[in-house]
Amino acid sequence: MKNILSESEKQNPFRAEEFRDFLANKELLSKFKSTYSENYSSIEDLNSSVFWNKIFLTSGPKEIESSIVKDRIQNIIKIVSKKSGKLLDVGLGYGFLEKELLKAKLKNILLHGIDVSDVAIQEAKKNFTGKFIKGSILKIPFENSFFDIILCLEVLEHISPYLTFVALQELFRVLKKNGILIITIPINEGLEVMYKKGINPSSHVRIYTEKIIKSELKIAGFTILKEKYFYAFRNCYFLKKILKETIFRNRWKPNNLLIVARKK
Repeated sequence: MKNILSESEKQNPFRAEEFRDFLANKELLSKFKSTYSENYSSIEDLNSSVFWNKIFLTSGPKEIESSIVKDRIQNIIKIVSKKSGKLLDVGLGYGFLEKELLKAKLKNILLHGIDVSDVAIQEAKKNFTGKFIKGSILKIPFENSFFDIILCLEVLEHISPYLTFVALQELFRVLKKNGILIITIPINEGLEVMYKKGINPSSHVRIYTEKIIKSELKIAGFTILKEKYFYAFRNCYFLKKILKETIFRNRWKPNNLLIVARKK
């Protein structure tokens, strides 16, 4: 791929993401970061409070029935159970994770959460013990170096690229030194194909790859400690998971990536 995009290519959000992935793979981080400007197009951002209030009021928490979500949350619970202190869940949504934390009875975790949705915050206040505030990742309503652990699960793909480093800087700001950031993002979801068909039910505004998220975190000042991949098997989830880890290592592409990072 060439080292520069034409003006017309910059206006195609999918070509822009391909270019970021190319630069990330080449470790051209200065040029990579320069693509995070409004000169590069992104998918229309519909992620308003109104949008997510409507989603939460009409769809119901069906996603928790997904095996990949259950698996991902259980992995996060294992990580969190070894930590202590103040935890922030950015974009807590239906409170899937909070429900599992409640079951795990982790006494050393002080729970906090933010979401752009009034409905999500109202439900959290009703169902969980902790501090829940309506707020955005772009302006987190807590003081500097406040949290020991931050969760940012399925959030960054809802942030327009030109605001990505604003979001990451906010996560960095409110996290204590040597604090832990846990991020999950979708990968290999086929968003371009869906988008061309007029399908984007979760209002994702960009495509992520492993190299893109790792480069973003590195630039933002985080050190990656661990990564884990998940697969969106529709049936026989745990059997296929075992097969993937043993016999069929190259058969399926991962659909979700979990990263554990530390603030330097």
